[in-house]
Parts: sequence; C-alpha cells; structure tokens
Amino acid sequence: MVRSFLLMYIFISQFGVFSQACGSGIFRFEIKTETNTEEITYEILQIKKSSTDHNQDYYYGVLLDEKQLKNFEFENFNINNLPPILRNTVYTDYDSTNRVIKFTTIEGLNRNYVLKIKVNKRTIYVLSNFFGGCDRKTTLIISKKQYLVKSRT
Repeated sequence: MVRSFLLMYIFISQFGVFSQACGSGIFRFEIKTETNTEEITYEILQIKKSSTDHNQDYYYGVLLDEKQLKNFEFENFNINNLPPILRNTVYTDYDSTNRVIKFTTIEGLNRNYVLKIKVNKRTIYVLSNFFGGCDRKTTLIISKKQYLVKSRT
C-alpha cells in the first residue's frame, strides 16, 4: 500500500497533473469613449483558415492597423462554424447601456476572429480568440488614440 502510494506520488510529481480550468465562460469586451454617448456598431469578421497567424493565441486581443489587416483573408461570419454548444446559446450579446459585448466562450476553442468596431467616423479592428478561453475582460479605450486594457474578471 505504502509502495503504491509512493510510486503514484513520484509519478504525479514528475509529470504534473493538468485539469480543466473553467470549461466555459464569458469574454467581456467593454468599449469606453470620451463621452460614452457615441453610437457603436460592430461586426465579427471570420478569418479564412488559410490566412497567416490565424492559430496564434490572442487571448485578450490586439489592435490591428490597416497594414496588419492586409495579412488576413476574411469570409462571412458563419455561426455554423462555431461548436454546437455555442450555436445553441446566446454566443454574443451587446449591452448598449454599459457598452459591453459579451461573448460566450469554450475553454478549448482556439480560433481567432476580428472584431470590426465603428465609432463615429473611426473604424477599429481587434484580433482575438473571442469564443475561446475562460472568463476575462478587455476594455477598449477610444480617445485620440485607442488602447486595450486587459484584465481577468
């Protein structure tokens, strides 16, 4: 008995044990502007699988400029490309009062999308794994420039 326990302890301590972190969660993408009264519209752009860097993990998101955007090929967003559990739930929800887009996530999903955001006459592009991972929050601050503030929820 003691020998079995000792062998199991050595095995576990040498190789480690990994478990599921969350299963699913909510990615809260908050948008802050100078007055917080501007109309905001957004569109999810699906990256073609043949595009470069589509498998890199941009967990909290990165801002893209026009030059970087040219590295990707896009196709129409298709809900059927999401796993069934996301297709059968509210996979995205926009709260206009708090200016938050909430994405339902699945821990093991690693597919990046581009979020195209229009505020007044500005268009901002954010590359992220919007439907993968656990609970997290990113805040887009739009003033003279735009910034991403990344945090856990």
